Amino acid sequence: MEPDEKMIDLSKDLIWSNGVAQSIPFHSNTFDAMYSTWAFFFDGITDIDDGLNEVERVVKDKGRIIIVDNYGEDEFCSFSPHKISSSVSQWEERGFKYDIINTEFIFNTVEEAKKLLSFYFGEQGNNVNKTRLEYKVVAFTKIVNQI
Repeated sequence: MEPDEKMIDLSKDLIWSNGVAQSIPFHSNTFDAMYSTWAFFFDGITDIDDGLNEVERVVKDKGRIIIVDNYGEDEFCSFSPHKISSSVSQWEERGFKYDIINTEFIFNTVEEAKKLLSFYFGEQGNNVNKTRLEYKVVAFTKIVNQI
């Protein structure tokens, strides 16, 4: 499911639905699991609980919810002029467990790194001077209606 129609790639062998987590166009107890990548750290999202309630509605009992996001405290996120990482405590308060995945961005050249980082982070991205950047991802998981 994708809220931005421009992000839907119909050339991929996927079934796409245009929509948002706060109003999922599927019946209750439809899916065995659900995952979301890099959707919950954006500034201004105030209805996270509405979205999670909808997700829990469409995921079957004992189904798994997985949310992948930036962990922060790494070289990659340090180039952002504002915070782009998830609050672990926010997700723990909602019953999620988490795992930190240490990874890295690897670029062919410093110029390639500058191009990508300046695209995402503006002028600050031009300060990169190497081809490998430490990057930490966090995977939050929760089992729906686990007793």
